[in-house]
Amino acid sequence: MKILPVFLLALSPALWGADALPSTPHGQFVRQYLDAFNAGEAAMRAYFEKTPSRTPMDERVARYRRMKEDIGSLTAVRLVSEDAGSLILVVRNAAGDEISMTFMFAPDKPQIAGVRIDRGVPQQPAGPPEEESAALTEVRSLVEQKSKAGEFSGTVLIARGEDVLWQGAYGFANQDAHIPNQADTRFDVGSIAKSFTRVAIAQLVEQGKLKLADKVGAYLPEYPNQTVREQVTIQQLLDMRSGIGDFFGEKLRQVPKDKIRTLRDYLPFFAGDPLLFAPGTDQRYSNGGYIVLGLIIERISGQSYYDYVQKNIFERAGMKNSEFGLRTGNDPMQAIGYTRRPGAGLDPLPGAECHPNLGILPVRGSSAGSAQSTAADLLIYVQALSKGKLVAPSTLEKVDLHPGGMGIAGGAAGINASIETGIPSAGLATYTVVVMSNFDPPSAEGLSEQIRGLLRRAKSAHA
Repeated sequence: MKILPVFLLALSPALWGADALPSTPHGQFVRQYLDAFNAGEAAMRAYFEKTPSRTPMDERVARYRRMKEDIGSLTAVRLVSEDAGSLILVVRNAAGDEISMTFMFAPDKPQIAGVRIDRGVPQQPAGPPEEESAALTEVRSLVEQKSKAGEFSGTVLIARGEDVLWQGAYGFANQDAHIPNQADTRFDVGSIAKSFTRVAIAQLVEQGKLKLADKVGAYLPEYPNQTVREQVTIQQLLDMRSGIGDFFGEKLRQVPKDKIRTLRDYLPFFAGDPLLFAPGTDQRYSNGGYIVLGLIIERISGQSYYDYVQKNIFERAGMKNSEFGLRTGNDPMQAIGYTRRPGAGLDPLPGAECHPNLGILPVRGSSAGSAQSTAADLLIYVQALSKGKLVAPSTLEKVDLHPGGMGIAGGAAGINASIETGIPSAGLATYTVVVMSNFDPPSAEGLSEQIRGLLRRAKSAHA
């Protein structure tokens, strides 16, 4: 799974590729941003002072520090696109990796409103600008081709604001029973569910029931690892800087998956293992850390994690077709995943036949992933975040969730789902794309990337 956050920061100038940035006002703003970013914390703080935000200064600086530690210095490499509301730039970090940065501009003031960072280099717009209807026709044709080629099974939704412009469903939710995927078929969202955990933590922060600097032991004094209890903070769990590892591995593969039904059922697969590094000194993908977050939510709320999310996120947002259900294959409205992988956490076997993922993955998901939802519900979810229905925007900032320019994906055996918001067009519009698939990754993520390239050609006049 990957989370591609939008960081509402501001940076500064330093190293530049030849003619990488245009001499337009947007180009100048971006140059100032990158210069500040490279120059260090004092320059970044000065930049923030010139760009007002609802987020407190200390939080903006703390987020900058984490970005700086993670990315290092940035060198502009090439301009991808520029329009009235955004500029997309490829940069190179200190390690030599190329990163995509989308800069979004405030319509009412001359400043950068947000920055989206994507570890993947963006696809160029697939041709010259064209009418929105023509771009949507090309999207539909692309999805149909992928489905006919056996590369995609699932549903795709494209929206402009709250308006759903097109949604299509392809393939089968249950191949043996010949039950087709439909618009209201529920798919496993994979690690997109980690964002539900982030929202739940943000809600508890907002209610004054926890602080991100609190240690794990303040809420889970019985947690088996003393270092985790005494040193790991909630912020480090969120940022995957705790040193806690994954629960996918040989221990999990040897256990009957229908026995894994609560968060505590996941603990034996990682809680007794040594930390991968001293807390706060590195960053490593951590499903185990998100189990710990879920247990903290349970301890504070007095409810199971599943009940908490159902009531405080799904019901509050209006997500009527979302749940942490059981992976049994008996519900005709819940897609069965089909995989070429021999087991959880293993890579696909070249040339292998697809088979159901029932029995490969835990029967019930967790605070680290695997809720079931529909494309329409995920659109409702990001809209609820944007409107502050679940938590105040300033609190969302604390857990690095930015619905105006979000990119989140989740994937496992027979599971792949992607949400992207704030996709800029060749006109005034920005789009949201939700792709959900019951095939292995990158069936949804790869398709979403291609759709993004087509939509960036659209000449919609709608803001």
